Amino acid sequence: MSEAKKFSDAWLRKLKPATQGRRDQYLDASCPGLILRVCDRGIRRFLVRFTVRGQGQKMMSLGVYPEVSLSSARKKAMEAQRKGAEGIDEKAGREAEVAGRIAEAERTFATLFGGDERIRMRRKRDARGKLVKHVRERRQDDKGRWRYRYDCEWVEDGTVVEADPDKWENEFWCFKRDKMRRAEGVRELRNHFRRTFLGSPWGERAMAHMEPADFYDWMDWARDEGNGEVSIRKTAGVLRDMYKWSIRKRLFRGVPPTVKDVWEVGIKSGIRTRYLLPDELRAVWAASFTLEAPHGEFYRFCLLTGQRLMQCVHARWADVDLDDGVWQARADDTKSGEEKLVPLSRQALSLLRGVPGNGEYVFGGETPFVSHKVKHNKLYSAAGRAKDDPSHPDGGWTPHDFRRTQRTRLARVPGVKSHVADMLAGRRGNEQQGVSGIYNQHDYLEEMRHAAQSWADWLELVIKDDKTVVPMEAAQ
Repeated sequence: MSEAKKFSDAWLRKLKPATQGRRDQYLDASCPGLILRVCDRGIRRFLVRFTVRGQGQKMMSLGVYPEVSLSSARKKAMEAQRKGAEGIDEKAGREAEVAGRIAEAERTFATLFGGDERIRMRRKRDARGKLVKHVRERRQDDKGRWRYRYDCEWVEDGTVVEADPDKWENEFWCFKRDKMRRAEGVRELRNHFRRTFLGSPWGERAMAHMEPADFYDWMDWARDEGNGEVSIRKTAGVLRDMYKWSIRKRLFRGVPPTVKDVWEVGIKSGIRTRYLLPDELRAVWAASFTLEAPHGEFYRFCLLTGQRLMQCVHARWADVDLDDGVWQARADDTKSGEEKLVPLSRQALSLLRGVPGNGEYVFGGETPFVSHKVKHNKLYSAAGRAKDDPSHPDGGWTPHDFRRTQRTRLARVPGVKSHVADMLAGRRGNEQQGVSGIYNQHDYLEEMRHAAQSWADWLELVIKDDKTVVPMEAAQ
């Protein structure tokens, strides 16, 4: 039996649970049709009873208190009653929306993530109101004039502002682009996923029906097709993000059974421990001189500085101070999304002075140097690098392992503290985390400069094959 009460927050907070096996209901005297149902576990749920013209009376849940406030519940109740008087069944509309989301889960990986769907977007503008654009392609016309094609940054918006009717984008890959902050990185990742997963028999499988056995069968298929463990883990990482995104979008009822296995392969197994030994460093340095400019200079710069490859790709002359020996990497170019001071060693400065400054970017001229990955195989071939190195579980080295090599070496330098080496690598050391990071605002530039110079000096001795160099194997 329902009792009429004048609802208030104080009364709702003091309300006791119903007796065991029963549910108590209360009517709001201030809002006709609003009902509070209290179960024996103390859960207080708002409901509304409303009449739809021509269909009769209906009841709909509005949510649980206090997640749904009293004022919000009253507004929702009055809105449902108003729509009901107009002949609109809000409960049926909500059920149709949920059914639509469930139907989405029946779509395959290929239909969910393989194509492009029209979504409501608007262009992103900077503080001055100008469109944020990135050069996508540069070519010369018949008269020798340069023609540019731009990629604009787009952000989702509830209203169509400056909408482009020809703009098509897949919602998930748009999310990945905003997360990675680099359109070319997302394109490479998307093409990799198409080759390794969407092109497999499992690409047409319904996402919600992917069982753990199916996932491991795909891994065996990928190995048979010649994909390495790193490639498989990379694809598993994309699948992990796809499931995470789909769950957040409520495309599933519950969590698909294969999510746990995707998580384990995509995260736990993806830890590399590979670094380069002195003989490999000499081979890389010599091989870089066989590549045409600016590819050789690019790889030597990455090795000397120990910075991330994509950060070096976007290095601009305007951010490099050759006199002070400092490179101020922009926030858009760093993985952390923060500006970063990178001290440059004497060897790195000498290399930069030999690079022709005929454009905005150090390695690429007027456009970012986006084709560096196609030169990896040439570098590997010239350096005699084996794809599957039996001496190490991670196989052959990659250019990203330059960073791990630098960090491993700096751990042996007595004058370089651990948090300084971490900061040089672009990570937050212990001195920059928690409360220490709030109060300690020292930039550690000179300390990082000493570490960068120590690494460059050691690398120079290695390249010269100096017999006094301590072997890297001792650092393991």
